[in-house]
Amino acid sequence: DGRTHLMIEPAGEFNGHPFIRNAFLTPKIRIGLLSQVMKGLKVIHDHGCIHRDLKWGNTMINQDGSLKIIDYGTLSAQPNPSSPQLQKLREDNLAEISKSVVTTWSIFERSVLGRELFDRMKSDSEFLPQYDYIAVFQMAKDVVDADIMAGNLPSNSPLYRIRDIAERGIRASALGAVDLYYRELKKLVDRNS
Repeated sequence: DGRTHLMIEPAGEFNGHPFIRNAFLTPKIRIGLLSQVMKGLKVIHDHGCIHRDLKWGNTMINQDGSLKIIDYGTLSAQPNPSSPQLQKLREDNLAEISKSVVTTWSIFERSVLGRELFDRMKSDSEFLPQYDYIAVFQMAKDVVDADIMAGNLPSNSPLYRIRDIAERGIRASALGAVDLYYRELKKLVDRNS
């Protein structure tokens, strides 16, 4: 009939926000969930999209431990010539609609990101995955903080390094620095998941 339809599978049974803070989760499980977020984000970015509202509250977790990223209401799509679906999204102005959605993140992002990064991310001319990377840094910090609060981490745990990299990534304001910290975080997460 010429219309685009979207079909999705059930998202999951548990919302990631309260789930990640469960005191019974081991550090390895929490880091495994963060690893799944990073893998899902790569798929989103490989399709020329930026999620723009990534947080534990926008994840769902099944009983088997598989994680789904949800809530694409603020998605920003940069058409990729190899992806006709993304071109169709642009033609239907869905990306324009998503730009008008105001989130809590966008209220304080300028002060957190720094002027250069904020201005470049608001530009429609570039695909900037760094927008999502900064959200992953906060999610990584949340994971380690939950383990600290639960008393699950010995003082010599390598996971403190994950928290350190995440904090540095949050404070970085140059695009290259954000990329560097994200790559370093990914290595640490992969090594510890």
